[in-house]
Amino acid sequence: MDKHTRVLNAMNKKEVYHVPAGFWFHFAGDEASGEACVQAHVNYYRDVDADFIKVMCDGYFPYPIG
Repeated sequence: MDKHTRVLNAMNKKEVYHVPAGFWFHFAGDEASGEACVQAHVNYYRDVDADFIKVMCDGYFPYPIG
């Protein structure tokens, strides 16, 4: 069963041979935004062999500093 089918089956309460798993990470420094952020996520996804990925880009807007 491929990852796509496994995730869809789990969401639709169908049989899967293991629960789909995904992990995410907030990258820092040069990998916090832009193309480097995208590539860091792709590399991480492939390295951990996750079933799905959640992109965590913290560089969309400046945070107010009080």
